[in-house]
Amino acid sequence: MTAHEGRGGEPAEVLPEAAEGPRGDSRGEQDLVERPADRPDALWVTGMWRSRSDLDAPSARVRGSEAAAAAKALVESAQMIELKPIGRGEPGFSPAS
Repeated sequence: MTAHEGRGGEPAEVLPEAAEGPRGDSRGEQDLVERPADRPDALWVTGMWRSRSDLDAPSARVRGSEAAAAAKALVESAQMIELKPIGRGEPGFSPAS
């Protein structure tokens, strides 16, 4: 997703609260928010779920929340990309800094 120009840090502050519903759902496995080093207004939000149906219900609950509306107001554009997992990292894996 891309925040409105100059506001890249703001969605990153609001997103954890906006995602609180699915995060508390035991079917969700992990949420990760990252920012590309060369694009301060861009954010990558990666959510890993066991299945699409495990994502749909909690996402619908969050979608109507005040926190989600606040996050959406800060975002200029967003795109959902569904990925097919092909493997997992080794336990203790830590990306290079």
